[in-house]
Amino acid sequence: PFAYVQEELMGELSQIWLLLFSLALLLSVGVAGYLLVFRHLSASARRDPYLFFFVIFAFAAIIDLLISLTLLGYSNLMRSYTQDSEPYLQSSHGAAILLWDGTVHFALYVWLCFCIASGTKHFKSGLFWAGSMIGSSFVYMMANLIGE
Repeated sequence: PFAYVQEELMGELSQIWLLLFSLALLLSVGVAGYLLVFRHLSASARRDPYLFFFVIFAFAAIIDLLISLTLLGYSNLMRSYTQDSEPYLQSSHGAAILLWDGTVHFALYVWLCFCIASGTKHFKSGLFWAGSMIGSSFVYMMANLIGE
C-alpha cells in the first residue's frame, strides 16, 4: 500500500514532501516492528545489533523485489523509481541483482533474524549471505563503472 501511495503522489508532490512521506513510512515500519515483534523477544536478542541490521535490510530487499517486478513488467508500483533511478538497474544484470536480493537475500534475512531471536547457530547461513553480498556488490560496482 505504501508503494502504491508513493507512486500516486510522485507527480503531485515536491521532492521534500516525498522525502517526508518516505521517512514517515520508515518510522511507521520501525514502530510496528517493535510493537509486534521486538518487545516480545528476550533481552539478549533485543540487544543484538545484527538483528536490527538484518531487519532493516529485509525491508530493503522487499523494495528491491518490487523494483525488479516493475522492471520485468509484472507490476507498476515502482514505475517512477525505475524511470528516474540509476540507469544500470534497467539492464539485465541490474534486474537480476534486484530479483536475487528480493528473493534469496530476503529469505536469508528472515532466516538469520529467526536464528538470532531463537538463539540458534547461524554461522553457515551468515557465510552464504556474506559471499552472496560480495558477489552482488562486484556486479553492482562494475555496472556503475560501465554506466548506460
